[in-house]
Amino acid sequence: FEKGLELKKQFGADAVFDFSLGNPDVPPPYMVANLAKQGDVRYYASAADIPFGVGDRLYKTQRMVFAKIPASGRNWVCGSAYGEYSTEKRESLNTVTFAEDYYMAIYECTGGQYSHFKANPTPATAVVDGKTLNVHPYRDDLDVVPVSLCKMADVRGGDNFAAAPTDSSAIGLMRTRTGLALDLPTHNEWEVAARAGLSGRINVVGATMDEIAWTNGNWQKDPKYAAGLYTANQTHEVGLLKPNAFGLYDTFGNVNEWAVDWFKPGYDTSEGVEENPKGIAQADAELDSGLPKHPYRGAGYSSTYSQSGSAYRGGYNNTRAYAVLGGRVWAPADK
Repeated sequence: FEKGLELKKQFGADAVFDFSLGNPDVPPPYMVANLAKQGDVRYYASAADIPFGVGDRLYKTQRMVFAKIPASGRNWVCGSAYGEYSTEKRESLNTVTFAEDYYMAIYECTGGQYSHFKANPTPATAVVDGKTLNVHPYRDDLDVVPVSLCKMADVRGGDNFAAAPTDSSAIGLMRTRTGLALDLPTHNEWEVAARAGLSGRINVVGATMDEIAWTNGNWQKDPKYAAGLYTANQTHEVGLLKPNAFGLYDTFGNVNEWAVDWFKPGYDTSEGVEENPKGIAQADAELDSGLPKHPYRGAGYSSTYSQSGSAYRGGYNNTRAYAVLGGRVWAPADK
């Protein structure tokens, strides 16, 4: 912090951005919330400073690690050029900007994390092509794989994303435990975090889809399958593949991730740059069995390569629950 003050005097405050942990005006790059203890939230200057490393089982079950997304002060292009995925109406481009940074959990919410607040709904079996498969024979997996079969109604309660999560919902209970204003991201917040500044489908420089996403094309490469612990395509332990430049894992594949706002095919394409976008009005959302849809992002373990990427999206109403549908927690980066 002291070095930052020296540099500001030498080069001018506008030419120096201080990421140091001691700067009271800048939210620290990493935040760790203890899900098992009231109000225990700690901050770190880098992932390397987090005790035992973020890959430790502790951070997949008892704690939740958040990386700060440096979203403010620049324009971000979301969506995809026509033909990048297929010829679907969801393909269009728009530009967004944010007044504030925010935090995103580095992992999809796991069964271990979710079970601090609600019973883990992740199934031990699933019906695939009419056959009941034992998809989690290795029972210890349920703590470290993404929680799935999550209804939006259970995750944040109600069906009004403009309102805070209800106190009895999973995220409402997380808020009470941590003291943080947690929520799900909007679809634009999710995409900016997932892209990490890159355009195109792949969000890690030089990586292949197999190196960043669990899909139906690479699930047999999971070491637990080779050890005979998996018998079918299913969710995988979080954090085994490469993260993006913002430190987020499994943004593609594993499970689709709920977004909090409303869904319709195509992106918001108002002229110019959308500031702090909140998405479309509820009245404009596409309907699913008479109820408005919320977006899901990122694709799941059963998705194809063509369904995986930064811009791919779909929608379900808040009562839907699927084995490939989970979520990732968002938090404001309060100064």
